[in-house]
Amino acid sequence: MIELHQFAPNLGVPNPSPFCLKVETMFKLSGLAYSVTNVANVAPLPKSKAPVIVDDGEMIADSTFITEHLKNSRGIDLDAGLTPSEKAVSRAMRVMLEERTYWTLVHSRWFDEQNWQVIRRAFFGGVPRLIRKIIENKARETIRRNMIGHGIGRHTTAEIESLGVADIDALAAFLADKPFMMGSQVTLLDATAFGLLANVFSPELETFLKAPAEKHGNLVAYTDRMMGLFVEERQAA
Repeated sequence: MIELHQFAPNLGVPNPSPFCLKVETMFKLSGLAYSVTNVANVAPLPKSKAPVIVDDGEMIADSTFITEHLKNSRGIDLDAGLTPSEKAVSRAMRVMLEERTYWTLVHSRWFDEQNWQVIRRAFFGGVPRLIRKIIENKARETIRRNMIGHGIGRHTTAEIESLGVADIDALAAFLADKPFMMGSQVTLLDATAFGLLANVFSPELETFLKAPAEKHGNLVAYTDRMMGLFVEERQAA
C-alpha cells in the first residue's frame, strides 16, 4: 500500500496544503488504496516539502512528480479521456492555480495580520512557548523570502489581491455550468482546483480571495460536491 505523508487536517479543511489535498483527492478519485502519515516537520522529507509518497520503498516528493509516478507505475491517469488540446488547456489552468493563485493565497494567510493570528495558532500552537516566537518568525521570514524569489512578493498587497481575484474569476468562467472543470468527468484539474478552493473557502480564515470566490455560486457548489469525497468517508468511519 502506498504511504502518503502530508499535513494533518487543519483550518477547517481536510488539509491546509492545496498540494497535499490535491494528491489525496487523486487517490480518492482513482480508488487506489493508501495510508496516511501526518507530518509536522518537513525538514527530513525529500525537498523539505509535503506531500511525499512512499511506494515500494521509493520516496517521491512534489504533487506533480507524484502524479507522473502514479501514471507510469500504476496506470493512474485521470486525464486519459481528454484530447491533446484539452490536456493542454488543463495544464495551463493547473499552472495558473499552482504557480500564481496559490501564492496569492499564501500572502493572504501569512501577511494579513488577522489571518496570521489564526495561522500562528493553528501551525505553531504546539511548539514550546519558550521557542515558539522564534520558530514563528523564522517560518514567516522564509515564506517572505520565497515569495520575493518567486516574484509575487515584490508586488503591493493590492496588486497581489488583484492577481488572485482575477484568477478566481477566470476559474469560475472556465467552470461555467459544467459539473467538473473539463466537462462531465473528473480529471486532474479537479484535484488541483479543489485543493485550492477548499482552502480559499476555509471557515477559519477571511482571505481576500474568499469573498470574491463566494460570489461565484458555481465555485461554491463545485467545492461542496468535491468535499463529498471526504465527508462520505468520515460518515462511514
